[in-house]
Amino acid sequence: MRHAKPLAFCCALALAGIANAQLLDSQVPTMTPDPYAQSMYGGAIAQRPSTRSIFVGTIATLLAQALGSGIGAALSQGLGGSITKWFSGEPSAGAMGPGQSMATQVKSERETPTGLHAGVAYEVHLIGRDGTARAVDPARHVFRTGDRFQVYYRPTLPGRVNVYNVNPQGSESRVDSAEMAAGQLAALGPYQFVDAKGQETLKLVLEPCSSPMLTAATRGIVKVGAAPAVANPAVQISDCGDARMRGVRAKTRTIRKTTMEGSTAFALDRLSNDEIKSGLVGSRELQISLQHR
Repeated sequence: MRHAKPLAFCCALALAGIANAQLLDSQVPTMTPDPYAQSMYGGAIAQRPSTRSIFVGTIATLLAQALGSGIGAALSQGLGGSITKWFSGEPSAGAMGPGQSMATQVKSERETPTGLHAGVAYEVHLIGRDGTARAVDPARHVFRTGDRFQVYYRPTLPGRVNVYNVNPQGSESRVDSAEMAAGQLAALGPYQFVDAKGQETLKLVLEPCSSPMLTAATRGIVKVGAAPAVANPAVQISDCGDARMRGVRAKTRTIRKTTMEGSTAFALDRLSNDEIKSGLVGSRELQISLQHR
């Protein structure tokens, strides 16, 4: 596999909310309705919340004290379509009950059974010869020589993300590293399959940590307005400059279970009680395998 640009294999990170102009919403399957988010505005709470609810619930819990307990449900109900379009607009009025504001929703994310999760939501987009793109399921799609693709992802927690490529011969190389806010959009590629056939693997390693800059960026990404700085957030993740984080990052857990909802894959791993209490969240690794035949 090589980068579509000559003599380079690199990653281009896209800022949150900046969608690839070549991607058409009509070409990406619409996500299934979220009964869990809907139930938060009347009726019984669904026993099995969708992974999409878990994803936005984690982000909302990080910001809950500053933003009010209902923001996660409002976001979840309005979250649909391609991952490149998430958080691109304000939550719709229909996402709230009559007379309710985001700060007065009837249910708090901290009362839900979802828990906090580290991981990413991602999509693999096949780029056609005419430049248009469509999402494919990497677990089922078979790529051919000459095919081009991009990978888009968003982490549930702020921190550093390191990206590695493992070629069919097993050779591993780091192709990118960046600090990202929770929910921030990143783009890898475009890449093109050439020469050696077999399994190509992209490894994403999330090292969760926080900073005032990343917290402010997360608020901007989900478009919740100019909330004040949070002195005592609902969940305190250790600062990225904390020396204790070095030992935690060395203990990486691999996320092996991936759930597809519509065109989006979710790879999420629940935080342990010790991680939540201490704020020292261990690294999580996701492997995206692509078949080239």
